[in-house]
Amino acid sequence: MTIFITTSVGSSGKGSIVKVIGRLQVDDFAELLRTVQQVDDPVEMDLTELQSIDRPTVPLLRDLIGRGVEVRSASPYITLLLGSGRQA
Repeated sequence: MTIFITTSVGSSGKGSIVKVIGRLQVDDFAELLRTVQQVDDPVEMDLTELQSIDRPTVPLLRDLIGRGVEVRSASPYITLLLGSGRQA
């Protein structure tokens, strides 16, 4: 396994924070998706300790964000990966 996923209660006391640590690969995405679907809405993802995302996973993660999952924080590198390809 290349990632570690933790969950906690959202900062407002409602919803959930899903923290992803490590290197996210396409084989790990199903676990992340399952976690996001099991926690209370609204969902925020903390990607501060996410080191990398493989190429096939980038559009999957963008789609998840497009469905309402908010990125709470991420490194500049991850922010760039998730932002490139978006239409203005």
